[in-house]
Amino acid sequence: GSPSDAWKDAFGLRYANLSLSLTLDIPLDSIFTQTTLNQARVNLEQAMLRLQNQEQQIFQEIRNAVRAVETNFERVQAYQVARDLARRQLEGEEERLKVGLTTPYFVLQYQRDLRNAQIMELRSIINY
Repeated sequence: GSPSDAWKDAFGLRYANLSLSLTLDIPLDSIFTQTTLNQARVNLEQAMLRLQNQEQQIFQEIRNAVRAVETNFERVQAYQVARDLARRQLEGEEERLKVGLTTPYFVLQYQRDLRNAQIMELRSIINY
């Protein structure tokens, strides 16, 4: 017969003493080694990505801290200028009081303004 008849005869169990054997050799240690290696590569890549993410977070925190320091320094300078201005205004008002051009009420207001400016300056220095 034909080749298809031979296959039918072989797999149809027509011949009881005929057997077919197939051997497939796959070295399992090679598969496990490759799998382990691939997993190690994935783990390494994930660790590198986490490290890069942490580095970016650290750099962002540093940038934010530097900005905060710069902003606080500028705030201290601004309050120092405000304090100096309040002091000069008080001195001017005290001179006006000496010559009778103002009242003690206005001098007290300028003293209050100077005290408030000094408090704000001190707070800005503490926060710096």
